[in-house]
Parts: sequence; structure tokens; C-alpha cells
Amino acid sequence: MKLPKEIQEFISKGVELENYCLPHFYPELDSFEDFQIGYKVNGVSGEKETGTKEGDFKEAWYVICSAYANDPFFIDITEMNKNFPVYFAWHGAGKWTAIKVAENISDFSNKIKLLKDLETSNDDIRKEFKKNFDVNNEFWKEVYDGYEEEEEFNSAYQSPTEQEKRIHEINKALIVLKEDKQKGTITLKNYLVMKRELADEMHALKSNIK
Repeated sequence: MKLPKEIQEFISKGVELENYCLPHFYPELDSFEDFQIGYKVNGVSGEKETGTKEGDFKEAWYVICSAYANDPFFIDITEMNKNFPVYFAWHGAGKWTAIKVAENISDFSNKIKLLKDLETSNDDIRKEFKKNFDVNNEFWKEVYDGYEEEEEFNSAYQSPTEQEKRIHEINKALIVLKEDKQKGTITLKNYLVMKRELADEMHALKSNIK
């Protein structure tokens, strides 16, 4: 099929984001139909998997990108007059439930660009997110929660001190020293002297860690 210009432009930008729920994979424009495998087409049999019942993936839906777990973002090709609202659905839920995530493809593209800029800035992404996104929307709430979890993880993480780094280096040095003794590339006397020096340094470092 010939893709509308607006969709081609969005795909060509290929903005990849770090948040697990957001776009990360994009189709190639010259093989767009291949990207529909797993959604509209069975990847093994090649048969169509679209339908008209509730929970079916509709024939008019086309996936324009997907998140890390292949959760699809898609448009309804019949909604050209609305400039293609963008929808999202969880993959592997047994049925497809479309959640509108943007009023049109331009709106979605702007949202993605804003989030990309925030991910690479020093701004509080959660604060800016609440200003610009509807956290009552099921999808955008999930995205926000992802940023919350990431911030909590980063806050809990503490970089190792210089003392801890040195202790790690000493442990590696002791392993190498033992291997050298076993290989016979170092005399027993030198092995014992170096081992004692390293052990004494480690003991002193550990004594200073509170």
C-alpha cells in the first residue's frame, strides 16, 4: 500500500525512547507490510489475523511503530479526515483493546519529540510529563509510572566509593596472583609477600568503611 505522507514522515524520523512503553521499533518504508506480521498476519502460516469482532485486530489498522515488548502503536487508515489519530494496544493480552494516545499523527509526533528531549535533559521529566500529558489516560499513566520507577531506582542507587573500588581491584589482583602461582610464573616467596601486602591494604580499607 502507498502510505500517506504524514505517516511516512513520522516513520522516517524513527525517534527511539528509553521508556519501556514508548516507541522503539519502526518499519522500513519499503517493507512496511512486513512490519504488520504478528498483528495483521500470522508470522508462521502467513494467514491474515484481522477480524470484525470485539478484540480482533481490524483490517483498517496499520502498525506504525512498537514499544520494547512489541506493543503496537497504530492508525486506522480510514481516518485520514482526522489526520490519523494514534492508538496503542497491549501485545499478548489475548485480544486487542485500542487506547487512543494522540488526537492525530502530528500530535503524537510532537509528544514523542518532547519526551525524547526530556530524556536527554536535566529537567524533572515527571514534573514536565504531568504538565503536558493526560495521566488519567490508561496508556500515559503507564508511561508516567515507568518514569517514576526509574527515578526511584536511580535515587536508591549509590555509586561505589573510592575505597570500595580499590577493594574490588584488590580482590581481582588476588585472583590473578593465585593464578600466577599455580602457573609457576611467580615464585612462592614473591607470591606470599604480594599477597600479604594486598591483604593488609584491604584490611585497612575495610576498617575505614563505616
